[in-house]
Amino acid sequence: MTIVIKLPGAGMIKKGPSTSSIDWLSYRDYRIDADFYRDLLKLISSQDNTQQWVIVSGGVGSHLQTNFAREMHASADELKAIGTDHVRTLQKVFLSYCSRSGASVHEVLVPVTELNAVMADSRATIFFVDPDIRYASTDTLAAAAAQAIAADKLIVFKAKVPVFSAGFPTPTRIEKWPIADLGARAESFEAQNPGHYIMDSASVQIIRSAGISTWLLAPDNYIALFDPEQCESATEIVL
Repeated sequence: MTIVIKLPGAGMIKKGPSTSSIDWLSYRDYRIDADFYRDLLKLISSQDNTQQWVIVSGGVGSHLQTNFAREMHASADELKAIGTDHVRTLQKVFLSYCSRSGASVHEVLVPVTELNAVMADSRATIFFVDPDIRYASTDTLAAAAAQAIAADKLIVFKAKVPVFSAGFPTPTRIEKWPIADLGARAESFEAQNPGHYIMDSASVQIIRSAGISTWLLAPDNYIALFDPEQCESATEIVL
């Protein structure tokens, strides 16, 4: 079985213990929630070799760089490059962690276009995708990876699933989401709120056209990635 995992982005910055007695340095107490990523990668690394895992990081923390670059009048192409480089750095951190932990991980990031060939020739069970500026978001990158290797399943981590707020007047619980409705909402919401979405329309289009079995999970329920069908707090994208 081959599973593509899109790691979470939004919602993964937490306030940690205080590191300074100086009040104006308190912003340094906010950090990426490493516990989740360590626990998830340990779990994946502990699985047998009957499964292959392809992992795409979310863009957690990239807003600091892209917001600053935008205020410095960076072009649209420059902003894409900055975001892509940030995700590439995260991917390298995760790959390095897996390697140090003794996981069966491919030693370098793999472009989407090379995934099929590399996975066929490798004895590794974990592969990290090399980000590409041509993909509008990390959701789209993960969907493209799932399409490229005909993955059995795509698991997309999103904060608060199965309750959604973006594009809804009040928080709304959805356990089965028809892809036509998700796609329409994505297009409508993106038009009004550029850069903010549940899943961007490009990723939804790939999932729909390729018929990819896709589930949304909250980070708190990461253990359900093996059997999301049995999780009461998962959202299935219904093709």
